[in-house]
Amino acid sequence: MPKGNNNKKKYLAPNRWYLLLITALSSSSIGILIGWNICQSKLLDQCHRLNNNNKNADTVSTPLFQQIEKEDELSSRITTTIPSKQRNNLVCDLSTDVVHLEDPDKFDYPDQVKAGPMQADEMLFVFSLVRTTFVTRILELGGYRGDSAYNFLKALRCKGDRGIVYTVDKAKVESQQHHFPVGGPRHVTIMKDAADLTANDFDQMPIDLVLLDCHSYQASKHVLQTLWRLTLLAPNAYIILHDTGLHPHDNYFSTNTLARFFSIVTEQGLIHQPVERLLADWIPYGLDCSFQRISLHDDTRKNTRHGLTIMQRKMVLDFFDECKSVLGKDNTNNDNTRSLHDFTVEDCEEVKTSTLALREKCPNSIAS
Repeated sequence: MPKGNNNKKKYLAPNRWYLLLITALSSSSIGILIGWNICQSKLLDQCHRLNNNNKNADTVSTPLFQQIEKEDELSSRITTTIPSKQRNNLVCDLSTDVVHLEDPDKFDYPDQVKAGPMQADEMLFVFSLVRTTFVTRILELGGYRGDSAYNFLKALRCKGDRGIVYTVDKAKVESQQHHFPVGGPRHVTIMKDAADLTANDFDQMPIDLVLLDCHSYQASKHVLQTLWRLTLLAPNAYIILHDTGLHPHDNYFSTNTLARFFSIVTEQGLIHQPVERLLADWIPYGLDCSFQRISLHDDTRKNTRHGLTIMQRKMVLDFFDECKSVLGKDNTNNDNTRSLHDFTVEDCEEVKTSTLALREKCPNSIAS
């Protein structure tokens, strides 16, 4: 009997191993199938997300899918015949407000070998200036086909119907108003010589930004003098002058016979629009000595930029009278108050002396 039992155990042992092996294989197969189904489900779900143009707001897309969507959108925007100017349904949205700078009509970026309108880089700077400052009322001299006006209007979208752009040109300039919904910025076109402009043309209200791009010295002077005399130029207004840069001698514009004919040739390059450069020098003594400027030029660049010069009156930023109260009663920068500042009362006094000396020569700086 014991011997029989032992034989039975020896006989049954292989079957148990077979059963264990079959069970293990079955479990593994089931696990693989379940895993494959889950994986397949996720892949299908991701594909569904990618192709679903009406996905819910709470759907989370991976960076890869976002990049694909962005590239698809850009591709469709470049190949479509519908200009981005017709896609203004969103109000004050940065992703759509600068789309026009990528449109095919901005030419062969980065070369942009086209005379006349602002180039995309220049428009981006002007857009940022308007979007980040107090500017709501803009007057531009020289409208061409409305590119800069449209750029201004896009920058003003965050400011609602307070934003307005007046475009003055002897030739007819297409109004950009129909691209913007009611309640948004407004565009007023004025077909006349800038030399005949009156305060009534811009509603006798102060102007926050003037763009000089009509290439007429006398007409531009007339407008600026009128604004200044009638105090219709905001105290901290910006004056932007376009085409103040140089074109290199080996540049497309410089080698063009017609362009060279109308330019002033210098050793450094071609002054393709001398009027605005002359105005930039005239403004500090013709209007007010407190006007200072910054020029956005790259005169040696192969991909030429026409150049911008931005002017504004010097703003008062000092706090000399409060300096001691900021630093403490003992006039030192210690733990008594605001120890994070690393200047002393002596530093304040030194800057104050120099600043007041300069202010005596030109006392018309404006308070910030």
